[in-house]
Amino acid sequence: LKLADMLTEISLGLQACLRVTRLKDENKCSPQQISMIKRNSCGKSLEIARKARDMLGGNGIVEDYHVMRHMCNLETVNTYEGDLSAFYSIYPFSLFIYLIDLIS
Repeated sequence: LKLADMLTEISLGLQACLRVTRLKDENKCSPQQISMIKRNSCGKSLEIARKARDMLGGNGIVEDYHVMRHMCNLETVNTYEGDLSAFYSIYPFSLFIYLIDLIS
């Protein structure tokens, strides 16, 4: 179940990136949309890395599996970019406009 959840989140993130890329090619994408996808992708990646580490138990921290290395890199991104709650408090109006665009 954990692997299926991880794969689902990866697939959804890739589809979101693909959609925003196509919107950017059509000049229909805002910087806020790109930021939102970036923050979502980083957050989900960190969650997935944490789940993978938990699944591997003690092996999740050894160099043979590289999970801890990726997780540390993602934690660094989370530290210097700020957590998701800070992002959503900065762009409330932009997010509202983005959601309206999705519906229409």
